[in-house]
Amino acid sequence: MSKILQIQPDSNTVLLDHFNSATKGTSFGALTYGESLPNLEQAVNLTKGAYIKYSFSPWYRWDGAHMWDRNEAAQGVLTEGTIEMWIKPRQYSIVILEFNLSDLTSLPQGGTILYISLNADGKLVYDVWGGNQGKMPVGKTTIPLNKWTHVAVSWSPSGTKTYVNGLVDAYSTVNVWPAFSGSVFAYLSHWGETDIGLVDEFHVSKVARTEEEIRSHAAIQPMETVIFDEQFEGPELSSDWVINPGKGSYSLTANPGYLRYIIDAYGWPSGGDAKPLQLIRPFSGDRWILKTAITYNMRPAEPTNNRNMHFFIRVPGATGATIIYIGRSVGVNDANPGSNAMSLSAGSNNEPIFFPNSPNPLPAEGWYFEIERNKDYVAIRARRGGDDSPFEYVREYTFPPGSFGNEQEIGIYGTGWYGSNDPRGYADFDFIKVVGNPIVLENHPIRDIEGVGDAYAEKLEKQGIKTIKNMTLANVFSLYKKVGIPVFKLYVIKRRATLALDVKIERALFGNILQMQLGEIIAMPDEELSRKANQPIEVISNLKKDISTLLVSLDNAVVKPMTLESVAF
Repeated sequence: MSKILQIQPDSNTVLLDHFNSATKGTSFGALTYGESLPNLEQAVNLTKGAYIKYSFSPWYRWDGAHMWDRNEAAQGVLTEGTIEMWIKPRQYSIVILEFNLSDLTSLPQGGTILYISLNADGKLVYDVWGGNQGKMPVGKTTIPLNKWTHVAVSWSPSGTKTYVNGLVDAYSTVNVWPAFSGSVFAYLSHWGETDIGLVDEFHVSKVARTEEEIRSHAAIQPMETVIFDEQFEGPELSSDWVINPGKGSYSLTANPGYLRYIIDAYGWPSGGDAKPLQLIRPFSGDRWILKTAITYNMRPAEPTNNRNMHFFIRVPGATGATIIYIGRSVGVNDANPGSNAMSLSAGSNNEPIFFPNSPNPLPAEGWYFEIERNKDYVAIRARRGGDDSPFEYVREYTFPPGSFGNEQEIGIYGTGWYGSNDPRGYADFDFIKVVGNPIVLENHPIRDIEGVGDAYAEKLEKQGIKTIKNMTLANVFSLYKKVGIPVFKLYVIKRRATLALDVKIERALFGNILQMQLGEIIAMPDEELSRKANQPIEVISNLKKDISTLLVSLDNAVVKPMTLESVAF
């Protein structure tokens, strides 16, 4: 466990209260302060009758239309946020926090737009009056009494998550958002209704914080081993870079704080006198994560100039095997997607995938990449809009054992074809950082598969499961017999890993069919089940198809008696 530190506010912080002998809100009742976790100084002690009121302006606004089953508070309005805090509860069945429409000094009959509570079982509960209300699953982890626990909730169009000690505890594919309108009034300890316990580091953000941020605030982020960290803040490249001369140039002063590679070449590295300048950075290790941010300015000169920017990781030596390749190309042929596209490829023989972008002329464009290697598993994740935006693209592959060895190198070069290179294109590298990967499995863990929570993924990993995406259905069933994990869970993971399908089971868990056996679900007509589950007919239809496939593929005697509750993540 890493060192616990006070959260530092940033541009996305709406409210942050450290409770160091005072509060930023308005206090009511006998408010006192007690000892907090190490390095956090003091926490607020919320006994019965004591509470704190805050007010702040909303960062998005509900449009007033009663259309709750949607992911936006208003058309085209980004609707997201995060709430987190440390708690040391003294009892269960408590409302820890409420957002209300009104400025009040006593418990009201209505006006609630958000609450975070612990139920009678000590599980974290989050719900709202707003978007997709009532569709947030209850947490699975029992919060211990009289012990510090970090809890958080985030909502965005990508889904809603609750966290316990930095790990995803409950997840919904829909955006469960509170309906902000005017000023928001937050009541910590729910008007002093019950004896809550101690609270510290109460933090409200106007963005959905990343899982990495939540883990770091919960102080469970493993201490990373930095292999190298290039921030490009000096006037020269470090001596660790090998510079192979050729056409093109680079600069660390044309845009200070960035490595600018200027494309001025004709041909490829094997092109004799037309070889481009290459920047090479070797490093060691077979378990690591590389992160980099690149801004491309690739506007071609009319009428015939094409440009390409290449970033890759390869094994040096005679084979030159490519581990990861990122290519950005721009040309003048708008009819050809390959002339204006981003391509990602894992491995020399793995077909790249192309992502066409805007028509020419192409404006400057920022991308953030995360590259992971875990021995023979490699992946590249890409997103636009900076390192706070969601990942849009993933390319991953598991190679035969021993494909790449322990040594590899980063390569950067650019090419320009067929005509003048005026104006010259370029790419700006903001940073390139490589850290040791704390994952110690022989193959890729399943925690990055969409919709599978960290806690459940860790459970599978501890039971010795490396990956099941290449298993036959018969082997999945054998795995169930061996480790006792419900078959449907394994089947869902297999489908996600192989076909990247959004399995519909999660979307139907929030209605009235939770306790029904899978066989009963199949037997009930779609329309009747749709009404019972309070879900669209297409969701029910897809759910039944998934269950039907399961019943056909596996042992009905084992699977059919299962309920949705028993197979839910």
